[in-house]
Amino acid sequence: MENPVRKIIIMALFAEAEPVIRSLYLRKNTKCKEFSIYENGEISLCISGTGKINSAIAVTYSAFLYRANSEHTAFLNLGVCGSKKTEANIGELFLINKIEDIGSGRTYYPDILTDWKLREKSIHCSDQPFYASDKNTSISLVDMESSGFCRAASLLAPPQDIQLLKIVSDHFDSERVQINAKFISALIENRIPELKNFLDVFPFTSDKKQTSLSPDDIDTIRAISENLKLTTTQKIQLVNSVKSFRVRFQTELSFPPELISRTSSKHESKRVFSELMKHLAKKPASFL
Repeated sequence: MENPVRKIIIMALFAEAEPVIRSLYLRKNTKCKEFSIYENGEISLCISGTGKINSAIAVTYSAFLYRANSEHTAFLNLGVCGSKKTEANIGELFLINKIEDIGSGRTYYPDILTDWKLREKSIHCSDQPFYASDKNTSISLVDMESSGFCRAASLLAPPQDIQLLKIVSDHFDSERVQINAKFISALIENRIPELKNFLDVFPFTSDKKQTSLSPDDIDTIRAISENLKLTTTQKIQLVNSVKSFRVRFQTELSFPPELISRTSSKHESKRVFSELMKHLAKKPASFL
């Protein structure tokens, strides 16, 4: 194996990627014609183009490109996003803990197994540029690639090896402002130190932090699965989120009663499950 660990960064635009290419001393792989790919050692960066389909194809292409000389592949989606004005400032960086596709309603939950010292937030993925006239919209961050990235990466790697970092470039509920390539590159440039720190320890595989579920954890997961009538995929997401919670916070599980009570409809079950995932992604109140 040339590189046992392969870290694949997927970015939509060259303007986003240029500061990363320069700071990580990446060199273009001239043999690749389908996508622009830059690499150096264990790190590869693929410029996908905009949209979730392009992002999904780029993930798959990159994975198969390096499958012969890497035994462990991890995926990072890095790029800009829009934000509700009251949720974030321009240039603010977020680690994404939930992705929801606006069109399909499909959701994904990256498994965050350590405290990256970054602010976490959920993101919605749109098929087209998103502008909200409703100031009360529940959407806080939005992009056009995240769900496609997650859909493809989830078939190729475990949740802890799939992460997303997003930098706010505009406010979708304010007056539209023309954003150029120079501005986008500057936003990324300003966050290079955090990106380097992140890549130094990603993917997170330290055995010291690994944990197994206790009998009480297993009983709780079983009860929640039965009460909410979870699908197989949701059960897997719940198990991964509980493990992540135990690793990150090293404390016992505690749920509000309304999140583990029996539900009467599929719609209600889906809503409660979404709230349950948010609960597990937050620091316990005793830590605040």
